[in-house]
Amino acid sequence: MPKLFITIDVETELFSEYDAEVETPIVSIGNIVLNYKGFTEVEHNYDIYVSEEDFVGEFVKEISPEAPFIVKLKGLVNIDVKKDLHVNILEDEDRKVILRSLDCDPYCTLEYRPDTTAVRMSCDVSAKKPKL
Repeated sequence: MPKLFITIDVETELFSEYDAEVETPIVSIGNIVLNYKGFTEVEHNYDIYVSEEDFVGEFVKEISPEAPFIVKLKGLVNIDVKKDLHVNILEDEDRKVILRSLDCDPYCTLEYRPDTTAVRMSCDVSAKKPKL
């Protein structure tokens, strides 16, 4: 499978899925889900799953233990992706990759809402490892 490098720099508020009650305090972050939307010859919409093992070198992965849930993610990830995603995301000059959701412990899913103003929401994609 082809590889992608994504430099993540995110700080934003997240909300519980379906506005459900969240068992607090949040102890840790599990999986991270990024979302790529773009257009080459057709419209694309992919979810990209990132785990802690995908980070290269040092990284920041923090969340406030109680509402409002402010998350900070910063680091470089190296992930294996399907060939069609690899081709489409690299060909797309106006690609948009954002944080979609997090799985947390105790178990809950926290989601980013597009109507929320993020402090930072940067996810830069490349086929080669960028210089840090």
